[in-house]
Amino acid sequence: MLKLFFSFLLLGFLFASGVQANAKSGKKGSPAPVKLSSYRIDDYYPDSVRYQMLSDLLSKTLKQKIYRRTRFGIHISDEFGNPVFEHHASDRLKPASTLKIISTAVALEKLGPEFRYKTLISTDGEIENGILDGNLIVHGTGDPILSGFFDGEVITLTQSWADQIEALGIREITGDVFLDNSWFADGTGHENTRVTTVAMFDKAAKSQLTQTVINKKGKAVKKKIRLRKRSSRKLVSVSMNQYMANQFTQALYSRGLIAAQQAEAGFDQPGEVHFTPLVIHESEPLKEIIARTNKKSDNFYADQLVRTLGHEFLGEGTLEAGIRVIQGFLRIRLDIPESKYKMADGSGLSHDNQVQPEVLTKILTYMATGTPNRDIFYNSLSIPTVDGTLANRIHHPLAENMRGKTGSITGVVSLTGYITSQSGKNLVFSMMCNGGSPRRLKSLEDEICKLLLNL
Repeated sequence: MLKLFFSFLLLGFLFASGVQANAKSGKKGSPAPVKLSSYRIDDYYPDSVRYQMLSDLLSKTLKQKIYRRTRFGIHISDEFGNPVFEHHASDRLKPASTLKIISTAVALEKLGPEFRYKTLISTDGEIENGILDGNLIVHGTGDPILSGFFDGEVITLTQSWADQIEALGIREITGDVFLDNSWFADGTGHENTRVTTVAMFDKAAKSQLTQTVINKKGKAVKKKIRLRKRSSRKLVSVSMNQYMANQFTQALYSRGLIAAQQAEAGFDQPGEVHFTPLVIHESEPLKEIIARTNKKSDNFYADQLVRTLGHEFLGEGTLEAGIRVIQGFLRIRLDIPESKYKMADGSGLSHDNQVQPEVLTKILTYMATGTPNRDIFYNSLSIPTVDGTLANRIHHPLAENMRGKTGSITGVVSLTGYITSQSGKNLVFSMMCNGGSPRRLKSLEDEICKLLLNL
């Protein structure tokens, strides 16, 4: 007991010394955060004592004046869900992109890792002597690669579809290309296909970005969307599947197969129509889509996953329907009531999202212990210093013992995931920081993760 007493005394002395040293190195009235990773909690003591020492250290850290503008919600537990450290863990806070943990976990569980989107191109006409007397209909789905994410892969795919049309012996198409977006219809039959999202673009795609604006003369003209220098992220409004359908039409037009240069939105054919499938495209498996969603924190992909849940289980390809599916899964499978969170989208982009940190750790614990999809989900998360949004963070010799999901919107910094410490402890954590300096809060999150790796 005497040795334990002196250990706590030493820990308090080290903390006070660290605060004082860092205060001297920072600006007056704005001391730098304590370097938590410099502390070592001896594994000589039982886990209960070590966790208490950890808890005391973190509690003192969060009370520093430099964090007075920040609302913290932190929950750290062991692999069985037993709490290790809690700080306002049951408060509903803005999660930013850590909300994608919910979207991707439920999508993986409900749809399965081998689920694939199918995009169909059919015709309402007949083919005779190389002439297709009728229209082409592109039946759009929620495939995120085809539904508005403007990269070279879409162009490559639509060119291959045109190749397949030619391979059928078609030399001329008398009708037009129509886009059927009924996949996105809600319960009233209304198609809600225009969305605003943060998307990422490569150099080739940047030059193609345009938006329609009204000039001073009242005419609609196309204007290039300009991104900041070196920026690959932009808040854009997209009409899902329209870009893909237009690219396909352009591929047909360039080969002299069709007179139209743009696809028509919507297809309304009275009476019963017989559709003949011509091209069927399958996406990559869901496990690959989820990996991209989490590692790159792709907002559009995450929202599409939620819309997919709505379509597959409620017949409505909308966010609202998908969120109802997620609510049912969390309530029935994990006993998480709607009072513990609020979802406005699947990406975390909206400031209306609210989640208790302990909700995320409970989901992470389930995905680590209660499902055969454990490895797929675990490997979909970013590895510090290696890939994804953590590629340049948490520089530590044991960094690859961690998998995490970051979150960042205006006024919000968050981080959640798994850690295996140097002593072999498997920990699950969720940290939400609302308000304060983003750079300082990211540094604090990194320091906490390093401390846990040292445990």
